[in-house]
Amino acid sequence: MNLQSPRLSPDDAPTALPDPAPDSAVSRMVGLSQPGSTTGPASTGPSENQKAMSALALAVNLNITDPMYHPALINNFQKLQGSKDTADYIQKVEQKITARRQ
Repeated sequence: MNLQSPRLSPDDAPTALPDPAPDSAVSRMVGLSQPGSTTGPASTGPSENQKAMSALALAVNLNITDPMYHPALINNFQKLQGSKDTADYIQKVEQKITARRQ
């Protein structure tokens, strides 16, 4: 819809973004969802980016899955150890989201 006159005041058209969510809003989720540590020299742990992406994937997975399965999802997530495990987990959640959209 086009207006007859422009919005001139901040009340008409806010020019500032709201404050971001506090760290405490996500720390509970991250605390629940830390992947396990790697063991052995042959395995490489997930990168910081993978840790962040996998925590987001878990949050989405919990959001789209029946709550009765949440403990199992968190337990399986906490068992992730290596970079490949983490990448596979992220891809699996992505496939679940894609299937749900269809």
